[in-house]
Amino acid sequence: MLDESKVINDLREEYFLLLPTMQKAKFLLESQIRWHLQSVIYNLKPYQRIEIKSRIKDCESAINSLRRRREGIFDPDQQYSLSELKDLVGFRILVFPEDLIPNVNKTITDKFSSLDSDPVLKNNNKENVIAHKYHGKINKDTFQSEIQIVPMLIGLFWEVEHFTLYKQHPFLKGVINEDLKNKNDEILDSLIEYSRIFEKSLDDN
Repeated sequence: MLDESKVINDLREEYFLLLPTMQKAKFLLESQIRWHLQSVIYNLKPYQRIEIKSRIKDCESAINSLRRRREGIFDPDQQYSLSELKDLVGFRILVFPEDLIPNVNKTITDKFSSLDSDPVLKNNNKENVIAHKYHGKINKDTFQSEIQIVPMLIGLFWEVEHFTLYKQHPFLKGVINEDLKNKNDEILDSLIEYSRIFEKSLDDN
């Protein structure tokens, strides 16, 4: 078995050297996002909501993400850097209802035009975008940040789903069965349909 300890120690050192810059980037980028969206947020109707969440990926999560990108193992004879990750600093813009998303998305893409698009697709269908994602280096940072624009109902569901399935806690290993995994698409469809029915009810009245 390959000895990953030196690679991991080097990546931990890189992380904590980057951390002060990531903290500044998180503060600056969130301020920029809020500034660019101020006119949209100011004109929200009482039932409409936009929430902006931000986070810095923690050290072990960053290292594990990089390991997954490298097929699950670090080769001590190769060089690795956390700058390969697309989301060391991440922002999620939660939007309800979904008819607000085109306006929010246009604002973000106009103001952060240098970012690369990497949307979340249902069944790899380019015509069926679940959420918009953009990543890249912003404000001359040496690492990448990610901005997501997500329907609020789906974003809140993902907070649970990622803990139980995508980034499963060790306590849940072997506990979560296939029935729960197979419910994902059904739940997403239901949440999307809920938003559409809500919007249609508003239009009808």
